[in-house]
Amino acid sequence: MYDLGYAERHLLDLEKRIAFLAPNNSAKDERDFLICECSAHSKLWIFGLYEVLRTFKDQKSEKFDALKSLFRDLEIARMPLAKHMIKSAPGFRDNHHYPTGGWRPDTGMVGWSMFDPYEKKMRFFYRTMVSAVAVPPSNRC
Repeated sequence: MYDLGYAERHLLDLEKRIAFLAPNNSAKDERDFLICECSAHSKLWIFGLYEVLRTFKDQKSEKFDALKSLFRDLEIARMPLAKHMIKSAPGFRDNHHYPTGGWRPDTGMVGWSMFDPYEKKMRFFYRTMVSAVAVPPSNRC
């Protein structure tokens, strides 16, 4: 879990740089490259957090109860990002889904528009919105 905290620092720096470059049209190439890099690393970060929470869930850890809604959000995001499928939910098993990427110029946050099978609507998911649960890095690896 500490690894997520180390990765978080890098992702926040990328977002800060993207937001700084957003209004500067002459920096469009650099900004677009950073958006792609931030998006790729954000997906891996989401996959990592999902696996940590899945382990808590599988171990029937008491810690998991407080994280149920976060885990549900991660399940909804992980399936289309990793498998190009909608999260299994009644009526949505085995449906293909390719999320659309996007970013916020004011914050530099990258995210994806994806289908939420529980609410039966599209929603936008930003990694940064769930990153508060990542453990901040310590001086140890």
